[in-house]
Amino acid sequence: MLKEWLENKDKDLRERELVQVMERKAGSTGPLDCLEKNWTEPNFGNPTPDGSKIVSGSDDWTIQVWDATTGIEIFPPLRGHDSYVRSAAFSLDGSKIISGSHDKTIRIWDASTGVGMLPPLRGHDGSVNSVVFSPDSSKIVSESHDKTIRIWDASTGVEMLPPLRGHDRSVNSVVFSPDASKIVSGSDDMTIRVWDASTGVEVLPPLRGHDLGVNSVAFSPDGSKNVCASQVCSEPAVNWPWKP
Repeated sequence: MLKEWLENKDKDLRERELVQVMERKAGSTGPLDCLEKNWTEPNFGNPTPDGSKIVSGSDDWTIQVWDATTGIEIFPPLRGHDSYVRSAAFSLDGSKIISGSHDKTIRIWDASTGVGMLPPLRGHDGSVNSVVFSPDSSKIVSESHDKTIRIWDASTGVEMLPPLRGHDRSVNSVVFSPDASKIVSGSDDMTIRVWDASTGVEVLPPLRGHDLGVNSVAFSPDGSKNVCASQVCSEPAVNWPWKP
């Protein structure tokens, strides 16, 4: 437990230092300052599909929803997590919000009221670093410091498959392909893995190219490529063609 706590603490300190560097480079004491108090990885400031709202998760254990035009909070902070919130995102239809926390749980909220819709989703043995909905909002994928990826039914909160295992270290980012047929994940083990979203089976050997942990992954809009970014801040992102 102590070793895991120290690893997480060290990672958080590196993240905060990176934010401070970003602020100094930007020469800003304004909008970027909010990253220091409302930092989530990688879903900070996630907007609704229509761009009308913004959701943020914070080290203060809360989720907040903002009007994207006025900057005003739409309702009081969403409370329920017992530790800092690592990730927050809207469903693509804008009706739900999902959050993942260092308390190892995932929570689903009604985006119009801020009320929790299900009991906390439990299964991960470590901090939940990233959560996202599938394009049709029917599934949720999460990843964790426990080295696993999990797929959940967004309506019931039930796990749809056994945990996806393959990474050797903390998983930092996960995303569905635009057609929801694949999932891509990036990890501190310096690899990217591509999974079949319906079976949980890896469809390619691990993608290797980074010299440090992979912090963020994304598909191109047509699903033909995926891109990732590493802790090596001076290193360009690596772009792999997708070959099914």
